[in-house]
Amino acid sequence: MAIDLLNPSVEHEKRSHKLKRLVQSPNSFFMDVKCPGCLNISTVFSHAQTVVLCNSCGTVLCQPTGGRARLTEASLFFLMKTDSKKKLIYATALALRLALFSFPSVANTLVERVELSTPVTSFKRLTEGVYLYNNNVPPYDGGVFHQSPLLLCLFSFFMTLPSFTIPLVYSLMDIVIAYSLSNITRLKQQRDTLTARLEIERDIQPILPETVAALYLLNPLTILSCVSKSTLLFTNLSIILSLLSALKGKTKPTLFWIALASYLSFYPVMLTPALLLVLDNQKIVYSVGLFVGCLSILFGLSRVFVGSWDFVSSTYGTIIFVTDLTPNVGMFWYFFIEIFDQFRSFFMVVFQFHTFIFTAPICIKLRGGARSHQPVFAMTVLCGVMAIFKSYPSASDASLYLALVPIGDELFKYCRYGFLISNLFLYASGLAPIFWHLWIYAGSGNANFFYAITLVYNLGQVLLLVDLVYAALRREFDVKNPDAIELLKMKILAFTNRLDQDVNHLTELYLPCPRSNRRSIYFHNEKGQLYEIQRVTGPGRKSCWLMDDTLYKDGAIRFISPLDPLFIALPILEEAAKNDKFRELDDIFTRENVKICVVDEGDFFEEEYDQPIDVHRLTNVPGLKEQLGHLCDIQEIASGLFVYKLNEENTLNWLAKKVEAILSNGHFKKVFETTTKEEELEKIEAVYTLSNYLSKNWFSKLLVKLELVEKKEELGDITNYVTDVSPSGYFKRVHPEENFMDAPAKKMKPAVPRSLAKVNTRGMKPLTSFFTKK
Repeated sequence: MAIDLLNPSVEHEKRSHKLKRLVQSPNSFFMDVKCPGCLNISTVFSHAQTVVLCNSCGTVLCQPTGGRARLTEASLFFLMKTDSKKKLIYATALALRLALFSFPSVANTLVERVELSTPVTSFKRLTEGVYLYNNNVPPYDGGVFHQSPLLLCLFSFFMTLPSFTIPLVYSLMDIVIAYSLSNITRLKQQRDTLTARLEIERDIQPILPETVAALYLLNPLTILSCVSKSTLLFTNLSIILSLLSALKGKTKPTLFWIALASYLSFYPVMLTPALLLVLDNQKIVYSVGLFVGCLSILFGLSRVFVGSWDFVSSTYGTIIFVTDLTPNVGMFWYFFIEIFDQFRSFFMVVFQFHTFIFTAPICIKLRGGARSHQPVFAMTVLCGVMAIFKSYPSASDASLYLALVPIGDELFKYCRYGFLISNLFLYASGLAPIFWHLWIYAGSGNANFFYAITLVYNLGQVLLLVDLVYAALRREFDVKNPDAIELLKMKILAFTNRLDQDVNHLTELYLPCPRSNRRSIYFHNEKGQLYEIQRVTGPGRKSCWLMDDTLYKDGAIRFISPLDPLFIALPILEEAAKNDKFRELDDIFTRENVKICVVDEGDFFEEEYDQPIDVHRLTNVPGLKEQLGHLCDIQEIASGLFVYKLNEENTLNWLAKKVEAILSNGHFKKVFETTTKEEELEKIEAVYTLSNYLSKNWFSKLLVKLELVEKKEELGDITNYVTDVSPSGYFKRVHPEENFMDAPAKKMKPAVPRSLAKVNTRGMKPLTSFFTKK
């Protein structure tokens, strides 16, 4: 029996049940294997009765032997090769850290950096506390030591060992965190196979667990935090181990590790709800009781070790009330230096409440379903919030959630501010040490210098979290609405008249409509692509539109879609060709070759110069000069200097090809499959579709070119209405006089004699200008 457990053709419920049953078997395993045939990485889940094949090429990766699941020799070779890469990564990271520790000047400098050490994580202060404790002096009386008693006990023992012990412990802790991250990645990808995914993600290999480990180990913030011997590394290790235990479904280890992290740094208590979501444990009361019990045991051990409860006010009191205003990369210290004492209590509550207030909405929004990966992402976001808004943050806080970000690599394609965020981090990392030196050592700066760059650093973190949350919600929408992705592939964007921010990244142009010559609104993006905007009016004056869960009753839906700029250029080229001369583009695309028509009491008349037209900007559209060869005769009169003249035969051939393209379009053909109408009428409908961008003159010429006869009396019954397609008449081009927002009815203009309507008013001052102040 050969099965593919990664993409089986069974229902989701059956698949989950089968995988759960096989996971419980002692003769099964789950691991990543590189296929010896196509070299793709496959996640192999095998059982004693199954043969696992590669998803890409069908190579046998695993087959049962002797009643147990066994990898094939070729797969085993590649697996061993992957293991050697893991060992190389960990060995390199360990050697790099020990090498930096071997330079005492480097290590001592980093220990004192405010970006890496805070009053509650400083190794220098920890050393002071150990010295006081060993000399029978209460370590919490001097106002210097603010760390937990168990750390004091642990380092009292470490300092009796050889000097290389502490650097080795810190380096090994980083290795353990990296190894745990690789396992978290593997377990998270395991969950992904049980949840809905995008179609495009099925052919994309997820990030390798070893890559996540390498990114953490080689992150400069991680390396600097390790060499600075920040005690926050113990908190980070506890958080990572709690997440790993939660993904494995182990409740007791999960709550113990998060209780230990909360005991060490207080703020990790906000991660407990997210971990309960990862566990998907219905025993909430039991879990909370277990968490409180673990905390009680840790506090009891601390009381026994130091002999009093003084550590509570010195550790957690300092964190909550910010009694030590030593500068750091956070936002508390400068604010509470400047604030008056009578307002301190109020803003202390506001700042601390602001840190925890995000927990509930994030966990509710990202709770996901059973065995979903969304709670893992909630952990990432909450770690980021904690790194920004805690009272004493450092670079080690950022290294924690930055290590979790690559696990959700499926979100990267939705992120929008990667370049800006990277520059903000680089900018802050480079200027923070400089501004600190100018303030503290050179004396040529002040506290504002350093605090300003910490705000830039935190701005980068906030933008990163906002971008990631947007990416997660956008991907969730795409997974639940696969039809919306097809619309995006067609480059169609819809927005209501109350929400026009969807087109803020586009620049508007005022160009003549190629059919009616009315001044209309178009858009172009940074790449120079031209877009048209059309308003859907619907039958009657008002319409209702259901978009997502919202009902819009204003009936003003507008669509944006790409437009071939040659349609805009055609009437301009036609006007310029009346003198039958070759002309340069700068002479063709001018205001004098554009005839604009406006509506006045139901009639059309020409308006020469009243309104601005951006016709000259058409020449900036990439590729337009080359495309003009479809419409014009081109001559080179000098090196790199070309002149153009419209060729009617070339234009008609180009339009005929456009008609053929419409006829060959799958959606257009599908529309007519349900009808029994003759092929000629289908061709006429294609011409009518194209006529939305042609003048009446070119429409008639195209019919003659294609040897078609217009059948006005039948088209209303044959096309559009019969085929369940909204009539093209419902799509109206948007003109400048139509406001995006609901505007009151405009006052009627006074009647103007027809003879004065065509008067050139350019340069004239309005009558009201004579009554203004001089």
